Amino acid sequence: LGETGKSLQAIRHEFQRLGLAHILAISGLHVGLVLFFFLFLLKNIGLRGRIRSIVLAVIMLGYMFFTGARPPVERATVMALVYIYFWFFYIRVNPFNVLIFTAFVMILINPAVLFQASFLLSFAAISGIFIMIYLFKSKTNKLLKYFKVALGAWLFVAPLSWFYFKGIALFGLPLNIVFLPLFSFLIACVFSSVIVSFIFVIAAKFFAYAAYPVFYILFKVLNSFSKVSFCFLKLPRISVGGVIVIY
Repeated sequence: LGETGKSLQAIRHEFQRLGLAHILAISGLHVGLVLFFFLFLLKNIGLRGRIRSIVLAVIMLGYMFFTGARPPVERATVMALVYIYFWFFYIRVNPFNVLIFTAFVMILINPAVLFQASFLLSFAAISGIFIMIYLFKSKTNKLLKYFKVALGAWLFVAPLSWFYFKGIALFGLPLNIVFLPLFSFLIACVFSSVIVSFIFVIAAKFFAYAAYPVFYILFKVLNSFSKVSFCFLKLPRISVGGVIVIY
């Protein structure tokens, strides 16, 4: 839910060295999981068509404000709302148009957001994903598509990571490929536990207990990786112009 207390500073530093900082920040991953979860739920309880679209839009806005409306969650929520809007009218939309429109809306509301690292990193990652998918179109297996998504995000975030954090997480790409499904499982378990707790406490405990062994082992493994000296490659300071040239 976007906790940012001092107790998380040590683990946040570890995740930054590993190129997994986006896991701890409310981002498109979390918004996507919330959308998928409630879409599945509403579909199975019988809500269809435009009523389902309206309910999903309300839920997404509620989640955005509940988690502090930070740039990454704003970006993901606005994009989701635009998709839902066109879905409401049964119109297909180009994802690049949605991305540009979302950036325009966010800058219009708060021009200073253009200079925030979270805003730039979020749009860099999603741009990389879209470009990799559309640049290398092919009817391939899902595993290769997943690799393209991870590679696109890592490549496009790397120059900004160099600028803001003075280095690049060398393990970022393989760790994201291997551990992102496990993090998705953990987040899904937590969402399920929270939601079910209002109805059936025993079921909520089941989801929490199911997540704990994965959580414990995963964080032990990542802690070991973060202690490897070369996991984060420190680089000389780079200027804004240098970042633009790389892109």
